[in-house]
Amino acid sequence: MRKKILKVVSFMLMISLMLPLAVFGEEQYDKKLQDAILRSKELFNITDTYDKFDYNVSSSGEKVTFYLNWTNSKEDSKGVNVTIDAEGTVLNYNKYNSENTSDNKLPKLSKEDGLKIAQEFLKKVNPKVVESVKYDNENTSLNPGSNEYDYEFIRIVNGIPYSDDNATIYVDKNTGEVTNYNFNWDSSLKFPDSKNIISLDEAKSTFKDKKGINLVYKYTYEKDKPNYYLAYSYIGESKGVDALTGELMPYDYYRLYGGAEEKSMADAGGNGENLSPDEIKAVESISSIINGDEAVDKARKMLNIGEEFEVVDKSLNSYWKNEGEYVWMISFNKKSENNNYETYEVSVDAKTGELISFYYGDPNASTGSVKYSNKELLKNAQDFIQKFNPSKYKEVELMEQGNVQKNDIYRYFNFVRKSGEAYVDGDDISVGINGVNGKITSYNIDWYKGEFPSQDKIISSDKAYDVLYSNIGMELRYVTVYDYTTPKYTKSVKLCYTLKQDKPVNISATTGQLLDSNGNVYKEKVAPVYKDIDDSNAKVQIQTLADYGIYFSSDEFKPKENIIQKDFLYLICKAAYPYFEPDSKDFDNSLYKYLTVQGIVKEGERDPERVVTKEEGVKFIIRALGYSKVADLEGIYKEIFKDTKDIDPKLLGYVNIAYGLKIIQGSDGKFNPKSNLTRESAAIMIYNYLFK
Repeated sequence: MRKKILKVVSFMLMISLMLPLAVFGEEQYDKKLQDAILRSKELFNITDTYDKFDYNVSSSGEKVTFYLNWTNSKEDSKGVNVTIDAEGTVLNYNKYNSENTSDNKLPKLSKEDGLKIAQEFLKKVNPKVVESVKYDNENTSLNPGSNEYDYEFIRIVNGIPYSDDNATIYVDKNTGEVTNYNFNWDSSLKFPDSKNIISLDEAKSTFKDKKGINLVYKYTYEKDKPNYYLAYSYIGESKGVDALTGELMPYDYYRLYGGAEEKSMADAGGNGENLSPDEIKAVESISSIINGDEAVDKARKMLNIGEEFEVVDKSLNSYWKNEGEYVWMISFNKKSENNNYETYEVSVDAKTGELISFYYGDPNASTGSVKYSNKELLKNAQDFIQKFNPSKYKEVELMEQGNVQKNDIYRYFNFVRKSGEAYVDGDDISVGINGVNGKITSYNIDWYKGEFPSQDKIISSDKAYDVLYSNIGMELRYVTVYDYTTPKYTKSVKLCYTLKQDKPVNISATTGQLLDSNGNVYKEKVAPVYKDIDDSNAKVQIQTLADYGIYFSSDEFKPKENIIQKDFLYLICKAAYPYFEPDSKDFDNSLYKYLTVQGIVKEGERDPERVVTKEEGVKFIIRALGYSKVADLEGIYKEIFKDTKDIDPKLLGYVNIAYGLKIIQGSDGKFNPKSNLTRESAAIMIYNYLFK
């Protein structure tokens, strides 16, 4: 699912491109600036209350952009920023007030009301594109922690979406004011004609025949170790079918500008926990672990690192992927010309002495012309792997590089592990080479040594594609591709059949079900329609919470029943941390672990099936608000209820704060702290926590 464009608050992000207006004087850009100012003031009703103004100008080729900024000299926390080009197209608008904070009040406007405002705003600011966009409704739940609704409109060409060009608009939930607008649009692009394209059935056939998805061992990280499962999914980049040529093609391709050359010691080998000196001594006492000096000697011999390279650091790390394994990580450097340093960063298996990774940095190696062909460099990479890992070389397969520019000095080759018929996600061998001198500059191997699930009794690839097409489906989209063989990395658009983007491409190879990124059965986030709340005095609150993504996945809420601890904590969790979802395969543990880290559940309080009392419910909510330190103060809280004496003295502050915040009210002057909390009362309490 596409990420929303981030808000732009400061125009100074572009300062490196800024040029004085005088540069453009010959072409009357002073007049263009004047027009931009007047147009912005008219569009956004920028009055004289904003009495301070400044601007910057940037130029990129023939494109000139003005960055305009208005503030109030008496209230500089308030202001308006506008980015507008010389043709009068508004690229960004931001009206800010740093004093505004989210108060979590129930919004005065509905999401539908906000959409109408956003559509009218777009029509006013950029009428030329109104007929060329559509609202991209991601069907996400409302966010109670935000004062704004956000709406994304994506470009439509020939009735086909092109989501890289878009407009995003933010509308205040209470005032209806547009607070932010971002417009991303490349008018120079040429879009292929949608005539004479292959059919959807042909695209599906090609995608299947050319193995658009593969059998893959994927893993989730559970209980401090990887847990593997079999799925049909992408290996490498997302893939689609060119609608004109019928060829399988990768898209969403991001160039490895730095690649392995940018690996740090933290990335290069263990990826585990760094051990303290005392822990290192304890581990070294085990006979099968080589000591640090032996690791240094092995590194020097394997990579021909001379004595002129000084050891500047060495540490023993646990290896996250294989329990009980350790990696020595060693840094060498040598002072070279111009006070620069040549460096080696090397990781060595602490038991076997095997080379795990290395990176060679030479400040003088990034000059000169490429003398080796890609084929020759690939041969060097293959020879290097066969030298250090001949057995593992038999288990890997070279992945497609994408486009490689002829003048790229550094080339990177990635070989993915294959076990039986399945690729192993995360297990690979990567090699970086300098194309000027043919020297290997980086190497890294990630390899799981445990047992993989059996490949017996899995669904066939035919069945997987049936699931793919029936549960996800394909659609026509325009996608961006880059040609890196040209000096300026030419950008173009292709018409492509792609898998729809609203569901994960991750099919269980054992059950045929769609899985999420954690390997759990995928569930669409659709608020339930409860069939048993019509007679509840909390009907409005229960349904409002559901609209905001705070609900139980059932068509029954059971409002009159008592609520147990894990259910109450789940509702609090979704209210306070809407983007966290407990692991469905280990629901209780993941929920309690998360809420313990957040300080909502304390040691000894876990009791998932226990019925929650009113005072206990208040306790958890006040902790979620972050007021527990104040609530724990003794001797400062007065008696509010007739039955205050029945409240646990340690929870008196919690109850008083909840009363002051209108989270609770009481009945006939009493709170009844020890009475059980019903599910409808819990909903009212959490609703009040969010919106009162």
